Amino acid sequence: MRHIKKSLLTAVFIVSIGVVPMVLGMQSAPAYGASVKENKKKLLETNKCPECDLRRAILSDAKLNSANLSDANLTETMLKGANLSGANLEGANLKYANMTEANLSGANLSGANLYFSSLERAVLSDAELSGAILTYDYLQGADLSGANLSGANLEHAIAAEANLSGANLTGAKLTHANLYHADLSGANLDHADLKSAKLKGANLSDVKVEKADFEGAEGLTPEQKEYLRKNGAINVPE
Repeated sequence: MRHIKKSLLTAVFIVSIGVVPMVLGMQSAPAYGASVKENKKKLLETNKCPECDLRRAILSDAKLNSANLSDANLTETMLKGANLSGANLEGANLKYANMTEANLSGANLSGANLYFSSLERAVLSDAELSGAILTYDYLQGADLSGANLSGANLEHAIAAEANLSGANLTGAKLTHANLYHADLSGANLDHADLKSAKLKGANLSDVKVEKADFEGAEGLTPEQKEYLRKNGAINVPE
């Protein structure tokens, strides 16, 4: 009997050793958070959902002006026609998002990832986009006037007919970007990389181009080339 009791106590002890860490692990493990449906409801009711999972949510025409969506996951989210003016989207993941004709004027998108997003005819005037990733973005006809795009990556972006007048593009990467008929008047392109950019019909009046690299850029007129050289641009095509 004494032997049986000892065996039972040993078994209980062994099981408890396994159970306690399991319970502790369950308590300390990070939660995956609410569902996308719950997060969408929270956002629409409170106008804030930082760090939320909103992947593939349908938010077309939503009124989200001044919303707090910092570090939120908005991958493939439908935001067509949404009002996000003044919204905080700092560090948000907006890869493949559809923001066609959305209003993002004055929004904070610094450090946001907008890879392959659609921003056709969207309004981003005076928006904060420093360090943002906009590679392969569709920005045709978008209004980026006065926006801060310093250090932003716009490689292969399609920004034909976009309004970038007065925008800050210092140190921005615009290699292979399509800027056909874009308005860059008064923009700051100091130290920007415009290698192989397409600039046919672009307005470059009063643009700042100190150390901006135009190697292989296409579509520049003789007058534009002369202006660029005189104002400190490098590798301007012959």
